[in-house]
Amino acid sequence: MDSSAISVAVILNWKPITVRPADVRQFKRMKREVKKKKERKAKREK
Repeated sequence: MDSSAISVAVILNWKPITVRPADVRQFKRMKREVKKKKERKAKREK
């Protein structure tokens, strides 16, 4: 299962919940960290 599928699932799961600005910030930070991890992993694999 790749991370895009996971993030879609997360977004779908979040939809019913009223999204607070703090949640949005946390979600963006999470996505940014996932991206960073992917980049680090890609560098290792080279």
